[in-house]
Formats: sequence, C-alpha cells, structure tokens
Amino acid sequence: MLIVNNDFVYIHHPKTGGTFVTEMLRNIAFETDDLNILEVPVPKHAGVRTIPPEFQRLPIVINVRNVFEHYVSRYTFRWWAEPNRAKNIFDLDKVEREYPGFPDLSFSDFLRMFNQWHLRLNESKNRAQILTNRELGYNSREFIRLSSYDPMKLLETFDALTDQELKEKFKEFHFLRTENLSQDLYNLLKTYGVRENYLTLFLNAQPILPKKGGRGELKQTWPEYFSPEDIDFVLRRDRLYFRLFPYMQPKKR
Repeated sequence: MLIVNNDFVYIHHPKTGGTFVTEMLRNIAFETDDLNILEVPVPKHAGVRTIPPEFQRLPIVINVRNVFEHYVSRYTFRWWAEPNRAKNIFDLDKVEREYPGFPDLSFSDFLRMFNQWHLRLNESKNRAQILTNRELGYNSREFIRLSSYDPMKLLETFDALTDQELKEKFKEFHFLRTENLSQDLYNLLKTYGVRENYLTLFLNAQPILPKKGGRGELKQTWPEYFSPEDIDFVLRRDRLYFRLFPYMQPKKR
C-alpha cells in the first residue's frame, strides 16, 4: 500500500517503523483537512516503480534504519526461521548443508547466511549473480529495490559514481530515521502545513507494530552482537548505505 498526498509519496520500508508512520498519517488525515491521503492498492512493501504515473513527480518519503541494528532486529525476531516462510525464501537443502544448525544459528552465521544470494529462491539468477559478484548486502539490495526506477542498473554502477553523483540520484527523497522517527515525521509534516495541535499526536504516540513479526524493542544494543569481523563484513556489503548516510558509520574501534 502506497500512501500518497499532494506533497509526497510514502514508501513502506520493512522493519523500519513503517507501520507507525502509516497509522499516524491515517490518523492525522482523519482528524484534519491539513493532510489528505490516498492509499494506492499495491503490495505493502512495494517500491517506487509501482507509483502511478500521475504521482511520479512527487518527492518520496521513506524510513531508513541503522544498518547494524536492522540486522540484529531480523536475527532477534526470527521471521526468516519460520518454516512456512523459510521454505519460500531459501533453498533449505543448500542452507542446511552449509549451516547444519539452521535455524539455530549464531549471529555471525546468520549474518553471512542471510547475505548469500545463491541460497535464496526469491531472487532471479541474474540479479543473484550481480549481487554475489559485487559483494552486496541485503540492506543495500532492499534499499535499491524500493528507491530506484532502474534497480539493476544502480546495483551494477553505484560504485563508479562519486558521492555527489550518488546523492543526486536521491535528491527528491526525504529520509525519516527510525531512531528519531516521531520527530522526523513531525518536522516533515510541519513543513507541509499540518498544524501544531495535530502534530502533537506524534510526539506522544507509542510505537505501532505490525500484528505479526513486529519490530519491537531490542533487548541488547547492536554492538553486543557484532564481532570486529562482522562489522567489517557489513561495512563492505552495505557500503551504499554508508556513502549515503555517513552518520551510520560505527565509531572507530
């Protein structure tokens, strides 16, 4: 489901607080004409390529989450280990040969398994080969899928772009940070003329989670899960993120 109004299109990035943003937009639109929304019936986590032509001129709003925390969230809440989901995502024969303990994996093993494209059933052979050859991680692949009108080209070429050229490709985007979601959403809607008394709904709102497999709160912070080798692995695989969002770079060890 895409949320569209006169000022922007909201793309729901999985496990980043998208349910909270969607519900807050609905609540505000219900309360006031300051915000009018249209819900476009496409898959929940559809990307920009599904935006109807008449709305493609609008800026895009999307959440971004700390890459390291995002991996820990997936590991902790284990949706990938549910049998009915796993059999549709992974070639389980290959997974169990390479990771005999699956689904009871250490974090380091999970991190590597999750980023091995030859183990996946839900990826085309061509794209899996590109992702493997270029050593690209799941977060980068998902971000490009959601945010690019030509994802295959960007997957293949972004390393050749300067930082400025790369950022230019996202100049029409407004990023809401998961760790500061209420305030970022508040600031965004204020710039589009939503009045203060309606915006106060955000700052007092509790997180709204999906009914199943919700994001929830992590019991430990991400550095408690990552070895130095794990950090280096993510820095390489998800280098796109660190170029676009340098604040996600971990402090030097």
